Amino acid sequence: MNRETELVESHLGLAQVIACEYANIPAATLDEIVAEAQKALASAARHFDPAKGAFTAYAARAIRNALNSFYEKQLRYVQAHEFSLDAPQHGSEQTTESPRIANMADGSQQLSIEIRARESRKVLEEVMADMPKRSRDALEMLREGRSYSEIGEAMTMSKQAAHKIGQDALHRLREKLEARGFAGLDSKGFLKSRSVEKPGG
Repeated sequence: MNRETELVESHLGLAQVIACEYANIPAATLDEIVAEAQKALASAARHFDPAKGAFTAYAARAIRNALNSFYEKQLRYVQAHEFSLDAPQHGSEQTTESPRIANMADGSQQLSIEIRARESRKVLEEVMADMPKRSRDALEMLREGRSYSEIGEAMTMSKQAAHKIGQDALHRLREKLEARGFAGLDSKGFLKSRSVEKPGG
């Protein structure tokens, strides 16, 4: 196993936990958010320079930056989709925003990202508080970027046992988030309800 692959595999848990912090990205499922986080992790492993510090901090920053960008991209998509459906059409001149309006929109998007990131982290902490202590401990260590070998050592168990506990905890965490509606937003910006079927479903 080369160094890049080893870095990715030992930090997959970190990517998954951070993805859960961004569980309410507009019009995106948790699977899509996790995929974006893992893509950012792989890119971080490719470009990492050990002389510049610890990989965990570097990877966490890269993943969050990527998910912030993904949030902005999805928000623009939702806004454009909503505009195309709901805005009155009076000619092509209506489709071009002034620089002032565009700047206001950018500022609003950044504020929205910060608010929703705080909201997601608060929900994440509430959900984790209801989980068994071993699950919470595994998730917290994954959040810190520890490998399953390190988690097993800290919890006095094998790497395989730590991996099972960590994966079970991540699965339970995602189920709890989805139960709260954190599976993305609809085109109006509201959390999707799991009880409502998707169009064509």
